Amino acid sequence: MEMGLFYKWFNFLVFLGLLFYFLKEPLKDFLGDRRENIKKDIDEVAKQKARVETKFQDYRKKLAEAHTEINQLQKEMRQEGELEKVNLIKKAKSFAEKIRDDAAKVAEQELGRAKLTLKKMTLLLAVDLAKQWVEKVIENEDQERLISVAIDQLEREQNERKNFS
Repeated sequence: MEMGLFYKWFNFLVFLGLLFYFLKEPLKDFLGDRRENIKKDIDEVAKQKARVETKFQDYRKKLAEAHTEINQLQKEMRQEGELEKVNLIKKAKSFAEKIRDDAAKVAEQELGRAKLTLKKMTLLLAVDLAKQWVEKVIENEDQERLISVAIDQLEREQNERKNFS
């Protein structure tokens, strides 16, 4: 039995030797290629990681710049809003002042018209009263003479106005 076991071990060792002899170069090439591929993959991953980190830093920088720009735009918009507010208030005050001035002018004009109307009404009333008094007090001859004097006076005033114009 010992011999049978010895041959088995001997066959096994010869088999391993032959395997080693014939597979040494292909195995060496395979493992070398595998090692190179793994090294290349690691290098490629390292390069990609570096590119990604660079892009990440760029995006972080751009994001910070965007926040700064947003804050600047908000500040400018607030300032423009305040300026617009001040301008609108100035325009509103100016418009209100104009409305007050226009209202005062219209009130003065209406007051002038009212005064003129009152004067006309007073004159008409005075003329009516004078007419009634004249009718009671003055006789026909006196009336004709007064009318004639009044007409002459009115004609003179009218001629004077024509000459003055």
